[in-house]
Amino acid sequence: MRDGDMLVPDAGEQRTVRRILDLRGGGMSYGKIAKQLNADGVTGKAGGKFYASTVHKIVGNDLHA
Repeated sequence: MRDGDMLVPDAGEQRTVRRILDLRGGGMSYGKIAKQLNADGVTGKAGGKFYASTVHKIVGNDLHA
């Protein structure tokens, strides 16, 4: 989450990112991760569904390394 130019930790987002990274580390595909998150009712930052491309961007984001 951002506050102006500053990044502010958001516990909910951090849990979702950790889950995505764990699932990917376990070998799950981007598409299957997105389907699992959607099935569990997890929404993205804007309140929408997850897609494989969204999961791919999260996994590839250096902030989460």
